[in-house]
Amino acid sequence: MKNKIKDIIIALFLGNVLNYVEQSILESSFLLDFIKDNLVMLLIALLAINSTTLALVMTKIKDLIDKTNRKDSFQKTKKEMLFSVKEHIALIGFVILLLIFNSSPIIKEYKQAITICNVLLVSSMIYSLQMLYDVSKSAFIILDFDDK
Repeated sequence: MKNKIKDIIIALFLGNVLNYVEQSILESSFLLDFIKDNLVMLLIALLAINSTTLALVMTKIKDLIDKTNRKDSFQKTKKEMLFSVKEHIALIGFVILLLIFNSSPIIKEYKQAITICNVLLVSSMIYSLQMLYDVSKSAFIILDFDDK
């Protein structure tokens, strides 16, 4: 849980920095325009990649369980994998709500609310990439595992 909180804080920090650099220093809107147009589809694609990677990892874990006859060895790992999928689905829902909120004409009157929305959108993209990294890292660890 501490790692999740740390990852969220890092994503929020980087999202804030990227948003500030893009909006205030570079006076650009490329990243935010890209995110507004593509983030939901990007998150769905990353969920598909993560799910496929998790299936690969689960297959290897199943082989290890079959070889060792220790069925309870990876219970925590399985729960974390399921949590990862649920977390990704929740992130997609959160982003959809943010995009609805961000496109509301009522919100356009409040500059701080738009900035917060933009930071949260960029942070969501960064966090989803962090989730992809974590799942990919687990795949390499389990594939390199030598059960001898």
